[in-house]
Amino acid sequence: MLTQRKFKLASISFFLLALTSIKLASAQESKPASAPLPAPKEELLGELTEEAKEVEGLVMGSDGLRFAAKIKRGKQWVLVVDGKEGPAFDDITGISFSLPAARHIVYAAKRGGKWTEMLDDKELGPAFDALVPDPSKNPRVAAGPMWVPPPASPGSVGSMLNGLNAAGMLYTALNTKYSQPVAPTAKDAAREMEGSSWFWQNDNLQRHAYAGRRGKTSLMFIDGKEGPEFAEISGPVFSANGKRLAFAAKRQKEWRMVVDGVEGPSFQDLGAPMFSLDGLRLAYAAKLEKQWAIVEGANPGTKFMDISSPYFSPDGKRLAYWAKRQTKKGASGSEAYVISELIVADGKEGPEFDAAGPPVFSPDSMHLAYWAKGKKKEHVLIVDGQPKFEFKELLAGPEFSPDGQHIAYVDWSNGSFVGILDGKSVAESKAPGYHTLSLGKYFAEQINFSPDSQRLAYVVVSGGENYWEGATKRAKRRVVVDGHEDNLYDYDSVLGGVFHREVGADGGTSAEFVYIAREGRKFYRVTQPIP
Repeated sequence: MLTQRKFKLASISFFLLALTSIKLASAQESKPASAPLPAPKEELLGELTEEAKEVEGLVMGSDGLRFAAKIKRGKQWVLVVDGKEGPAFDDITGISFSLPAARHIVYAAKRGGKWTEMLDDKELGPAFDALVPDPSKNPRVAAGPMWVPPPASPGSVGSMLNGLNAAGMLYTALNTKYSQPVAPTAKDAAREMEGSSWFWQNDNLQRHAYAGRRGKTSLMFIDGKEGPEFAEISGPVFSANGKRLAFAAKRQKEWRMVVDGVEGPSFQDLGAPMFSLDGLRLAYAAKLEKQWAIVEGANPGTKFMDISSPYFSPDGKRLAYWAKRQTKKGASGSEAYVISELIVADGKEGPEFDAAGPPVFSPDSMHLAYWAKGKKKEHVLIVDGQPKFEFKELLAGPEFSPDGQHIAYVDWSNGSFVGILDGKSVAESKAPGYHTLSLGKYFAEQINFSPDSQRLAYVVVSGGENYWEGATKRAKRRVVVDGHEDNLYDYDSVLGGVFHREVGADGGTSAEFVYIAREGRKFYRVTQPIP
């Protein structure tokens, strides 16, 4: 394939960079490697019998070697695994691979008006009328990870959050508004969360839970057994060790958090539950007296106009969340309400801004970062409570490297996507067409560091207007590798990459970056060698 045509790297903008040691306390110059990378390798995985009208739900195994999606065939959807077409259903959602080796696949399938959770080709439990909650139809983006289970972890949780395969990682959930990554409110995050959660051990399904609706009632199916009925119910969440399970349920107009089968206090509304990595802490957002507060234990915290879901640090010792506050100012008869946004971390309120992004912890739990826009329209990245770097229009990030020593994000400047590492530009990729940041047209999708923190990849996208509202399903990607960009736009879609380090027969090692791409009817596995 590569000898017959120029290699088409065009649907994802991966930027790979050899990093030097740069401490967060400094902002030394960082430059991309001058030599181009070796030619990538393209392997044909499969070819559809005919061009699909729609391709959705594309997910990849945690090792980057397997992929799955659903394609539209007439009025039905067909499950495609590793490029091979499988069974057809009225609808398919919640596609996810087992962990860690992706030997099995789980998904929810609709046929004859009923939904069933599936493990490979076997039904996991009884059928139900509707999914709870309904999957969001708008594309979402995630940046993370907040934590990665260590190799010695006894198992891995594979929940579905905003339609993205957790792939052994718990991601910071991000919404995107007008190309800007923002924190979803606690209620939005709960609504958009898929209603299923899986606990894997060596690719064997140890525990599973999913929410379904039967008639006018909702119920939780836990390990194949039906639980009690409620008026409404949220998606379930397992702790990282699989021993604990929590979900929100409504009965008699009141919401209660159900934790390990025990119902908690009642509230007007609830967000999604969040466990710390060790499973010892549980927190969630709750609405009381028309305001929202984070609840951990028995007592709610400070009340705000709106808040996000809580974010735990990887070591479970820290907790942070985004909040919106409304303050009344002025004398009687001329009062005005001022709305501000802030980050609450470790129980302490940060400075107030016109707008603020979601909190992101470093993998070592030592650092906390978020973006903010001030009264004078200044745009700054806040790191450990202090203004650290300025930006113009943040498209993705911030994201910490695995060792916690670097921070990356994607900015927009003069019609170009600009990759930023530790406050310094590392590459610019000129956007096609308009040279102004048209709302919803240009955006970035993901930032990935290699496990050793020595490589960086990110995705920049040129899409149609209102892409995030679902009006445009196709968008084009650009590839920038070590500062060298390919101007072709050939792949229809690409599933994000995974860094590998292969050990040769001579004992030497070589690094590579692997991702899955689709071009028309063909699916490819693309491997980019890294010297």
